[in-house]
Amino acid sequence: MSNGALFVKFFYAGHFGLAVPSHYFLKVEEKDALVRLLRNISPVEILDFTNELIPDPGGGNFRLLKKPIESPSSKSMELGAGTRSVATERQDVVLHELKESKILDFPHRLTIDPISIEEYKLFKTRDWTDIVVIYEVEDIDNITSTEATFFQRVLDRFIQVYRLITKDSRIRYFQDVQEAIHWNLGKVRFAQDEMTKSVADRLAAARESVQFKDSSINFPYAHEGFFEFDTARATQWVFDFLKTNRLVSIAQELFLRAHDAAYHRKNFRYALIECFTAVEVCISSFLIKSKLSRGVSSKKLKDYQDEIPMAYKLNIELPLFLENLTENERQVIGGVDWLRKKRNDVIHEAKPVSETEAKEAVRVTGAVFDLLIARGIDLQS
Repeated sequence: MSNGALFVKFFYAGHFGLAVPSHYFLKVEEKDALVRLLRNISPVEILDFTNELIPDPGGGNFRLLKKPIESPSSKSMELGAGTRSVATERQDVVLHELKESKILDFPHRLTIDPISIEEYKLFKTRDWTDIVVIYEVEDIDNITSTEATFFQRVLDRFIQVYRLITKDSRIRYFQDVQEAIHWNLGKVRFAQDEMTKSVADRLAAARESVQFKDSSINFPYAHEGFFEFDTARATQWVFDFLKTNRLVSIAQELFLRAHDAAYHRKNFRYALIECFTAVEVCISSFLIKSKLSRGVSSKKLKDYQDEIPMAYKLNIELPLFLENLTENERQVIGGVDWLRKKRNDVIHEAKPVSETEAKEAVRVTGAVFDLLIARGIDLQS
């Protein structure tokens, strides 16, 4: 039996198309929770290219602004942009003659304060929502890290239903938000008489005061910084690739999306499926070209292309056309066969994909590309 509840309060990027204040009961992983939208706010964000954080000259453990932030000067330009309907696609507003712009009464404002031809400050309003998520815990005195971050899964479930009902895809899931999200954690111990009430009544009960003593922050920019590859070699390779005017193939583009999903967006199911699609496109293309080069009719290939399963292409045709496989190459093909089976489990039986499996799928896909490139096969065509 739970003996208390966690209150997690935070500002979240975006305005929901729902009444504020309003609250919603939901169940996530068999646990009851409540999401309460408190208010909409439109804070100002400042991007100052003339400024920076510098160490405290007194040796303190904090940073100082190189220059104080001031209001825009009289030579600044104020622009406006209206909110687009959720029923229409995104359309950016591009203004070519900024000096001719006028101050407009739109909900979202952007003020450009030019300092020089190369430096400027931006003052812009953004949409944020004040939210609190409430759910019960087994032991209010010993909160686990899983319980402390459970609100993120509650929020994603809420956003999922909101997007389903409204088709408002502007609201991002927690892992996709690019802003730093800071949350405060409050603990409430249930009184004895509350234990006889329903879970919904306990979650929705009015509280005179909730002491928010613990706080955390999700900082998506934490993966900025050092590189794990040789920048000199990367510079040369990027230069050489672009100079040839070669395109990134469909298979390679799918692979890039899969890598992003596995390592940054944490969408492991999507990552694995995209990996398999990339491998299937790449191998199928190679096999078609190999058959055509040996005199097989292109019309016959089209007639039978849907009748040859991927398992046959992978385990029979690919070794046949590559010839003299090394042990390492056989292991790569075996890895792809694992990916094929796992993809079938995901598609046909809706089985989950773990982070480890998603990253293994990325590794396997990269190994296939490396194998084909080493064999002199052009992945771009």
